[in-house]
Amino acid sequence: MIFSEIAQAFKWFIGLFKPQDFKGNPYYWLLNQFSHIGLGLLLSWLISPYIALIFFVVWEVVQYFNSKDYKDGIEDLIFESFGVVLFLFLNKIAVILICLLLIVRLFYKYYEQ
Repeated sequence: MIFSEIAQAFKWFIGLFKPQDFKGNPYYWLLNQFSHIGLGLLLSWLISPYIALIFFVVWEVVQYFNSKDYKDGIEDLIFESFGVVLFLFLNKIAVILICLLLIVRLFYKYYEQ
């Protein structure tokens, strides 16, 4: 029983990395972009803003070769970069709180399915 729950959660987690543009669903598009901002904040906090930015550029180039969707990659990179910029200019406590709120939203999306 517990193994099927773990397998389902792992499958859901891997599915988060598939490129999606959420065409026709502005609510999920906005949530997706907030997630990219949160990811930019989180990685900037965990490693370094500059390394995070390099990682995002490489990640989106790889995603482009997997999906051939340049528009989604550019949108994602803009919002990920915005998260890095927010990290550089915001109070670190605010960054931690924003990251926690985005993690809560991510788990809510998982249990919403």
